[in-house]
Amino acid sequence: MSKQIWKYEFDPHSQTIPAGYHTSSLEVPQSAEFLSIGADPRGDIGAWYLVEPAEKGRREDRFYLTGSGFDIPENILQTGRFLTTFSYFGLMIHAYKLDKFINRPDVSSTMREI
Repeated sequence: MSKQIWKYEFDPHSQTIPAGYHTSSLEVPQSAEFLSIGADPRGDIGAWYLVEPAEKGRREDRFYLTGSGFDIPENILQTGRFLTTFSYFGLMIHAYKLDKFINRPDVSSTMREI
């Protein structure tokens, strides 16, 4: 099967990073390989995955985003994996991927093919 790189955008209405932190989840194909997270040129925060477009099974990946200078809860430090730091409208955002995810078979996903 051929694979493609898809961008999955975080819900823009729930992005509360200026308040200090943001937790969110993305529904992706079960075998999707996480590649990166960041802001695109329009300022939309998303995560890029290598996916098999025809795959039906889904999983939920969870993320924690925070700005510089804010306290990070101990449970995030213990269960999360630091991914990267990126710029978001002049703020530096630090991204963690939370290792626990929920299997969700056949759930539709809001993906954007880039």
